[in-house]
Amino acid sequence: MLLSLPKNSKSQLFMVGGLSIAVNIGLAYMLYLVITPSHSVTVLNNIPAYTARTVERKEKSKPKKVELIVAADAPNSAPAKPTIVNFSIPEMDSAVVLPDIVFSPDIELSINPTFEFDVREIGTKNGSPIQSQVVFAKPTYQVPPKYPNKAKRNGIEGHVILELLVNEKGIPMQHRVIEEKPEGVFLRSSLRSVMRWKFVPPKTDQQWQQVTLNYSLEK
Repeated sequence: MLLSLPKNSKSQLFMVGGLSIAVNIGLAYMLYLVITPSHSVTVLNNIPAYTARTVERKEKSKPKKVELIVAADAPNSAPAKPTIVNFSIPEMDSAVVLPDIVFSPDIELSINPTFEFDVREIGTKNGSPIQSQVVFAKPTYQVPPKYPNKAKRNGIEGHVILELLVNEKGIPMQHRVIEEKPEGVFLRSSLRSVMRWKFVPPKTDQQWQQVTLNYSLEK
């Protein structure tokens, strides 16, 4: 069974339609007012921002000019000659009288030491089964002995006889005192000299040589 709806008049329908249109227009206007400010804000936010920066440039200091010092030319003229000053010393009578000096040398200054060297080869004694075949070894380098000052002052003379064992190089290795006159005067000087001598190398390994040193004063 169908319900029966009341039939409205045309005037009521027009009123309802007009109200609905007015409401819709009001709502649309309100929405426009709400949307318009937010849209403008978004537009402002999209504007690019610029930042200004100021940079100061320091001026480079200009290098100072170095003034060159030019040496002045030396004068070509020769230097002036020095003046010669004549000094004259007046003669003065000296009040100091110098005595005459007479030099009389002592006896030790007027004597000159002289040395005599005697070198002999020492072989085996007669009757020995072994005879020396070594040729006489001459000294090739000699150091003269020093005359002792004490003996020279006292006018002492004497001699020293030594035996030296010469090796294959001609160098003395050992010594033996054969005779010393006077004793204890010339031995030290003789050994200091003779042990520095050099001889002709012997044909065998070693050879004894006899050396005589004479100490005398020349008056």
